[in-house]
Amino acid sequence: MTEIEEVKLYGRFDDIRASIVSINITNISPDRIVAPFLENVKGIITRAGLHCSPWCHKALGTFPNGTVRISPGFFNSVEDIDVLISSIKQLSQQKDYHVIG
Repeated sequence: MTEIEEVKLYGRFDDIRASIVSINITNISPDRIVAPFLENVKGIITRAGLHCSPWCHKALGTFPNGTVRISPGFFNSVEDIDVLISSIKQLSQQKDYHVIG
């Protein structure tokens, strides 16, 4: 996802990183567009919003909209990750959000 210009990744990117990724896509609502698109169109479950931590989002500069939280795990395959990344890329390039799908 680091190669998708419109995607902002939050968090650490070293060996101490947990299996949680928070992102935003420039000018696209995380809770009204990104998370519903990933779930309803692509079948990818995420969580969007402030994640019970508004102060953290104020510090990150993501308040009041928050981020989309992606939590890949042991049972996700490389293909699952590829679908996620291509879905985020598709969404980041979409101009009319009423025709996504």
